[in-house]
Amino acid sequence: MTRFGRFVRLAFLAGDVRAFRLINQLAFALLLGFTTVLLDALRAENHRDLWMFAGIGVLVLATASAFAPERFGRSKLPDFILPLLDFIALGLCRFGTYPDGGALSTLAFIPTVWLVFALRTRGAIVATAAVLVSVSSVSLFGSSTGSVDAAQILLTAVLPVAVVFVAGIIIGFDLRLRAGNRRLLTALSVQERLTGEAKRTAAVLRATGESLDVGVLALDETGEPIFENPAFTQHCAELLSLEADQHEGAPRIFESDGATPLTQARNPLNRAHRGESFKDELIWVGECGDGQRALSVSAKGLSRHSSLAPRTIVLSYDVTTTQHLMRSREEFTASVSHELRTPLTSIIGYTELALDELVDDPATEHSAAVGHLGVIQRNSEQLFALVEDILLEQQAGSHRLRLQRTDLDLGALIEEVIGALCPAATEHGVRLSLGEIDHLHINADEKRLTQVLTNLVFNGIKYSGTGRTVTVRSAVEAAGIGFDVVDDGRGIDSADLDRLFSPFFRGTAAQTSTKRGVGLGLAVTKSIVDAHGGTITVDSALGRGTRFSVRIPTTGEGATL
Repeated sequence: MTRFGRFVRLAFLAGDVRAFRLINQLAFALLLGFTTVLLDALRAENHRDLWMFAGIGVLVLATASAFAPERFGRSKLPDFILPLLDFIALGLCRFGTYPDGGALSTLAFIPTVWLVFALRTRGAIVATAAVLVSVSSVSLFGSSTGSVDAAQILLTAVLPVAVVFVAGIIIGFDLRLRAGNRRLLTALSVQERLTGEAKRTAAVLRATGESLDVGVLALDETGEPIFENPAFTQHCAELLSLEADQHEGAPRIFESDGATPLTQARNPLNRAHRGESFKDELIWVGECGDGQRALSVSAKGLSRHSSLAPRTIVLSYDVTTTQHLMRSREEFTASVSHELRTPLTSIIGYTELALDELVDDPATEHSAAVGHLGVIQRNSEQLFALVEDILLEQQAGSHRLRLQRTDLDLGALIEEVIGALCPAATEHGVRLSLGEIDHLHINADEKRLTQVLTNLVFNGIKYSGTGRTVTVRSAVEAAGIGFDVVDDGRGIDSADLDRLFSPFFRGTAAQTSTKRGVGLGLAVTKSIVDAHGGTITVDSALGRGTRFSVRIPTTGEGATL
C-alpha cells in the first residue's frame, strides 16, 4: 500500500482527526483553486478579479492553517473555523467568476460533510447558514441585471435544501454507526468476559484433571486426543499403542478373566475412537502374575451435546486392589463352600439311612427320633441348597459357569415346575395360574432354566401375599423365547429395583417378611440367564404387583461362561 493509501486509510478507517482534516482541505483547495484559475484564464473578460483573488487568498490561508502545528489539543475549533473559511473562499471565488462560476456551488458539499462529521447537528445548521450566505446570496444578487424573480428564488433554494437532506442522511448514518459500535463494544465486552471465564474454567478443569487418580482422555470429533491427564497416561500407556498384533515382549492386554488376550476390535481405545459408548469394561494389562494391573475403562459419547468441544470422554480406574480382594473373596467362598459340601453330604446321607432304619422298624416308626431326624434332614437339605447357590454365584462371577445345553420343550418345563410348586402355593394361600402356554422349543440347560423358573415362581409365592395369584405364561419376542412370571401382590419399592439382582441383597419387603433367605436367589437367576446370553427384566411398583420377564436368544449359542 502507498503512503497516500495509508494516509487515506488512517483518515477514514482509523478515525485520525488530523488526517481527515488535511484530506478534506486539500481536496477542496485543489478543486476550487484549479477550477477558478481555469475559468479566469478562459473567460477573464466577465470576471471580477479582485473578488476572485480574495477568495483564492482565503483558500490559501485555510489550507496553510490545516498544515499548521496542532495548537488546540483535542479541541474541535479547527473543524469549525476551516470549513467556514472554505465557505467564504467559495463565495468569493464564485462571485468573482459569476455567472460562469455558478457550477462551483457543488463544491459546498465538501465543507458541509466536514462540518456534519465534526459537529453533527450543529454542523448541519452552520453549513446550511454558510450556504445561504456564501452561495445563495451570490445567486440571488450577483446577477448584472439586479432583478430577482420567483424562478431564480426557486433555483437558489435547491442547494440549501439539498445540503439539509445530505446533512440529515449523514447524521442518520452516523447515529446508526454509533449504535452499531455501542452494540459491538457491548458484545466484545461480553465476549471478553466469557472468554476470561472460559479460560479460568479450563484452567481449573485442567488442574483438577491433573490432580485426579482417575484417568481422563478427551477425544475430538475426529477421534484425536485433545486432553489427557497424567493418571490416564500412567494407567493406559499400553492402550495408546493401537497395534493390531501384540508382539513378543510387548505389554499384553487381557479380557476380564486376566488370561484371554484382548483383540484389536475389543481394545477400549479403539472402541472409543469408533464412537462407541460403554461403562466399566474390565481389562488386565501386563503379563499374568503379580505385576498385572486391572483397569476399569468407560467411554461416553457427547455427540448429542453440540456445545461441548470433545466428542468422547474416556475414563480409566485402577481397580487392581479391588479385583485382588474380590478374587480372594471368591477363592475363600469357594473353599468354604467346598469344605461345607463334604460334611453336609455325609449328614444328609446318614440322616436318610437312620430314617429308613427307624421307619422300617415297627417299634420306632412313630418315635420322636423320626421327627427329630426329619428336621435335621430338611435343614441340611436347605443348607446344601444354599451352598450350591453360593458356589453357582461364585462360578458365574469368575466366568466358570458351564451349561449343558439341550433342545427342550419350554411349555412342558413350565407345566412341570408349576405342578411341583402347587403344594407350596397352597401352603402359603397363593393361587398358581398357567397363562397362555405354547410348546416352544429352546436350546438351553434344562436344569439351570428349571432353577430360574423355580426361583421366580417361588419368590412370587413367598412375597405376593395370601389370596394373591401368580401367573406364568410363555412369550416370543425379537429378543428371544422365554416366559413371564406375574403376580398381583404388594410390588417392589422403586428404590430396591436397581439392586434387586445383587448378591446377598434383600429388598424392603423381604427384610420385613418372616420368610427366611439370604438374597442369593435373584442373583443366581440373573447369572444363569446371562450365561445363556439372555436377558431378565423386572417391572414393578408398590401396590400393582410384579412381572419378571426372561428371554433366551433363539440364534447362536449364547454366552457360555
